[in-house]
Amino acid sequence: MPTLHRQLLWFVGLFSNLGEPAGENVRQFYALCTALQAARAPLDEAQTKADDTTVAVPETIKALYAISIPDKHFNNETYGLFETKRAFDAIKEIIKNAKDADEQLVYKRIPETPTKKPTETAIERLYNKTDQLVTQANAKITSIKEKHKTAREALSKAVGGHPTPTELTADDFTARNSGCKPTGTNGAKQTLAQALVCICSGDSHGANICGNTIGDTTYGAGSAATAAATLYTTLATKCKQPPTLRANMQVLTAALGAVQSVIGNPQFTGNSNTGTYVIGNGAAANCNGGDSSATCIDYTELVTNGDIADVAWIHNLQEATANIEEGKKLQAELADLQSAIKQNENLAWKIRDAADIVAAVPKQNPTAQQQKITEIDCDKNKENKTCTARKNCKWGGKSDTDGKCVVDETKATTQTNTAGA
Repeated sequence: MPTLHRQLLWFVGLFSNLGEPAGENVRQFYALCTALQAARAPLDEAQTKADDTTVAVPETIKALYAISIPDKHFNNETYGLFETKRAFDAIKEIIKNAKDADEQLVYKRIPETPTKKPTETAIERLYNKTDQLVTQANAKITSIKEKHKTAREALSKAVGGHPTPTELTADDFTARNSGCKPTGTNGAKQTLAQALVCICSGDSHGANICGNTIGDTTYGAGSAATAAATLYTTLATKCKQPPTLRANMQVLTAALGAVQSVIGNPQFTGNSNTGTYVIGNGAAANCNGGDSSATCIDYTELVTNGDIADVAWIHNLQEATANIEEGKKLQAELADLQSAIKQNENLAWKIRDAADIVAAVPKQNPTAQQQKITEIDCDKNKENKTCTARKNCKWGGKSDTDGKCVVDETKATTQTNTAGA
């Protein structure tokens, strides 16, 4: 199924869940569930295809270089670009065995003609330019891998605080009194898992607070981290993971938008009557879980400059999104480099073909060529004086100005024979 179609079905599913019955915090639960699903999803396959690849100078360019080197060096153990016997032997094997659809050899040695050395030089230069492109391409791949590694780690940290997906235990949660009012000093876990248990359990009216059969009374006022761990196991199951969902920019951006839409509770009476950074409904003054109105999580003391990214798990989601976006840009640059490498491969064939074309052109007789040059040179002179001043020309005419300057066959033949001796 196409990626965009999968995403559309996921978005539709998100908002259709809002019709689930009951629960003061059902909207908040499904918003956090959206983020949890995005954070648990693998990266988009289209983006990770470069993670397990490397780029090399095409064998075609190496083989075309090899067939252009002088015959006397072809059986050497090393030569020119082939600095090891192993590398040279590998290309020789390709030259020996590569055949086309008609069972004809793909690579045919260039005859020892004057065009051979220029061909070798041209392909060697092309190889060096391609090698530079390959180095750049592999650097891009390394950067893409790093971006994806950082993104995966950030997504996993958003869920439970670990750089790799881990089954969460009581050690990954905080007792209710601190866990649902995290500060910079109380050590409360700043994860999606911790946020979910805070909004889905209260001493009274906690059952179904996050939806039909979602929420209970086990993690209420004064409850320990063990209760949070048990509750999260249930909540994580209720937040079903779409099997085709992939963590890409669109999905993560949508998840962050869903979270942003449920941050803030105008009914909250704590923090000088401001619930700007509270997730959960109710007119309580705190989030201690005493009843359904206090079944919430209060991030007020973490958000110091009005930036909700001060909350670790939200920052993690943003970091993952940024790294995925940067990875995508790097992939576009990698594609350009790969295209340039392919163009060089095609150019190498053109250089090889040009060598055959030049070699096939009949050689002009040097004497005839010199004769033609002499005729042109003589014909330029329109007077006896200037004509006879040319060593291979003679004047033929009625007067010094009425006539034609032509080749002196005797002198021209003598000169040609002397030059060829």
